[in-house]
Amino acid sequence: MAQPTRKPARIIWIVMICAVMLAVGIFWIELVARSVLADTHLVRNQSGGMLPTLKVGAVYRYSSSAYRDTIPKPGDIIVFHREPDPDRGVRASTLFIGRCIAVPGDTVEIKDDKLYRNGMIVPEPYLAQPEQYDFKLVERKGKVIPFFPDDRWSSLTLPRFQPETEEESAALTRKPPASVPSESLLILSDNRANAYDGRFWGFLPIEKVAGRLEGI
Repeated sequence: MAQPTRKPARIIWIVMICAVMLAVGIFWIELVARSVLADTHLVRNQSGGMLPTLKVGAVYRYSSSAYRDTIPKPGDIIVFHREPDPDRGVRASTLFIGRCIAVPGDTVEIKDDKLYRNGMIVPEPYLAQPEQYDFKLVERKGKVIPFFPDDRWSSLTLPRFQPETEEESAALTRKPPASVPSESLLILSDNRANAYDGRFWGFLPIEKVAGRLEGI
C-alpha cells in the first residue's frame, strides 16, 4: 500500500518560513528608511556666498546625522547656525551653508592668492575667483582671531577683532599663523569676494553644526 505523501506539509512550512523572512525584511527596510528620512532635511541657499558651487534659491538635502560620531573635515560643505545678530537679521534658527576650511589645531593663512593650511597649499578649484587679499589667524591678547593685514578688509570684521592702533596692526602682520581653537571650525565661502563668512565673524562652535550637505 502506498505511503501518504508529505509534500503538501513541506510546501506549507516553506511558504510560512518565506513569509516570515519577507515580513522581517520589510520591517528592517522600513526601519532603515524611516531612520534615513528622519535624518535628512532640506535647506534653501539664500545667498550668493557659495557660488558657483550652489545656486541661489536652490534647495539642497543635508544629513543631520553625518557628524554624530565625528566632526566635519576640511572641504566639507556644512549647514550651521550662527550666533544671533539682529543687525544682520540673523536669528538663532537661521540656517547657513558654508565650507569647512580648518578644524581645531589647523593653522590658516591666505597669501599670494593661495590658501595655506598647516603650511601646505590647499587647491581650491571651487572658488568663484582667485583670492585677492592676505588673511590669517593670529593670536592677540591670549585669543586667536581672524586678521586682515589690509585695513580695508580689517574694518569689515567684528569690532572685537579689529586692531586698536596702526602699531598693533603692524605687530599682528608680523606674527606667524595661529591655530583654530578647540571645539571650533573656520568656515569660509566659495564666492569670497562677495560673502560674509568666518573671516569676518570668527570661528564656528562645533555644536552649531546642523549637518552635512549631500549630493553635491
